[in-house]
Amino acid sequence: TVVNGYASAGAETSATIQTVVLDVPGSEIVRLPENDRGKAMIRLVSVDELALRDIVEWDGRDYEVKSVRHRTPQGLYYDAIGVRRGQ
Repeated sequence: TVVNGYASAGAETSATIQTVVLDVPGSEIVRLPENDRGKAMIRLVSVDELALRDIVEWDGRDYEVKSVRHRTPQGLYYDAIGVRRGQ
Protein backbone atom coordinates (compact mmCIF):
# COMPACT_ATOMS: atom_id res chain seq x y z
CA THR A 1 0.00 0.00 0.00
CA VAL A 2 1.32 3.47 -0.84
CA VAL A 3 0.22 6.43 1.31
CA ASN A 4 1.43 9.95 0.42
CA GLY A 5 4.15 8.48 -1.76
CA TYR A 6 5.50 6.12 0.93
CA ALA A 7 5.01 2.38 1.17
CA SER A 8 3.17 1.29 4.29
CA ALA A 9 2.43 -2.14 5.66
CA GLY A 10 -0.65 -3.69 4.17
CA ALA A 11 -2.22 -7.10 4.23
CA GLU A 12 0.26 -9.81 3.26
CA THR A 13 -0.61 -11.57 0.02
CA SER A 14 1.01 -14.22 -2.12
CA ALA A 15 1.14 -14.22 -5.91
CA THR A 16 3.03 -15.91 -8.71
CA ILE A 17 4.70 -13.57 -11.18
CA GLN A 18 6.59 -14.07 -14.39
CA THR A 19 9.97 -12.37 -14.38
CA VAL A 20 13.39 -12.55 -15.94
CA VAL A 21 16.14 -12.89 -13.33
CA LEU A 22 19.50 -11.35 -14.24
CA ASP A 23 22.79 -10.44 -12.64
CA VAL A 24 22.95 -6.86 -11.40
CA PRO A 25 25.49 -4.83 -13.41
CA GLY A 26 27.89 -2.69 -11.40
CA SER A 27 26.39 0.50 -12.82
CA GLU A 28 23.02 -0.43 -11.27
CA ILE A 29 24.30 -1.18 -7.76
CA VAL A 30 24.33 2.55 -7.02
CA ARG A 31 20.49 2.38 -6.96
CA LEU A 32 20.79 0.60 -3.59
CA PRO A 33 21.48 1.98 -0.12
CA GLU A 34 25.17 1.57 0.77
CA ASN A 35 24.50 -1.03 3.50
CA ASP A 36 22.90 -3.35 0.89
CA ARG A 37 25.58 -3.10 -1.80
CA GLY A 38 27.73 -5.96 -0.48
CA LYS A 39 24.87 -8.46 -0.23
CA ALA A 40 23.76 -11.05 -2.78
CA MET A 41 21.30 -9.50 -5.21
CA ILE A 42 19.32 -10.16 -8.35
CA ARG A 43 17.78 -7.97 -11.02
CA LEU A 44 14.13 -8.63 -11.83
CA VAL A 45 12.49 -7.52 -15.07
CA SER A 46 8.76 -8.20 -15.20
CA VAL A 47 5.50 -7.11 -16.77
CA ASP A 48 3.92 -7.96 -13.40
CA GLU A 49 3.92 -5.16 -10.84
CA LEU A 50 6.81 -5.03 -8.39
CA ALA A 51 6.98 -2.62 -5.44
CA LEU A 52 9.48 -1.67 -2.75
CA ARG A 53 9.57 -4.18 0.11
CA ASP A 54 8.01 -6.96 -1.96
CA ILE A 55 9.51 -10.34 -1.12
CA VAL A 56 10.38 -12.48 -4.13
CA GLU A 57 11.32 -16.13 -3.73
CA TRP A 58 13.76 -17.34 -6.35
CA ASP A 59 15.84 -20.51 -6.35
CA GLY A 60 14.72 -21.31 -2.79
CA ARG A 61 15.85 -17.97 -1.34
CA ASP A 62 13.98 -14.80 -0.40
CA TYR A 63 14.90 -11.43 -1.89
CA GLU A 64 13.48 -8.08 -0.79
CA VAL A 65 12.87 -5.49 -3.52
CA LYS A 66 15.02 -2.48 -2.62
CA SER A 67 14.80 -0.52 -5.86
CA VAL A 68 12.17 -0.50 -8.58
CA ARG A 69 11.64 1.48 -11.77
CA HIS A 70 8.49 1.51 -13.84
CA ARG A 71 9.72 1.50 -17.43
CA THR A 72 6.95 2.93 -19.58
CA PRO A 73 8.78 4.45 -22.60
CA GLN A 74 10.41 1.12 -23.50
CA GLY A 75 7.26 -0.85 -22.85
CA LEU A 76 5.16 -1.56 -19.82
CA TYR A 77 7.47 -3.38 -17.43
CA TYR A 78 9.16 -3.14 -14.04
CA ASP A 79 12.91 -3.17 -13.49
CA ALA A 80 13.81 -4.00 -9.88
CA ILE A 81 16.72 -5.05 -7.70
CA GLY A 82 16.17 -7.58 -4.94
CA VAL A 83 18.58 -8.11 -2.04
CA ARG A 84 18.79 -11.51 -0.40
CA ARG A 85 17.26 -11.63 3.07
CA GLY A 86 18.86 -13.26 6.07
CA GLN A 87 22.49 -12.54 5.23
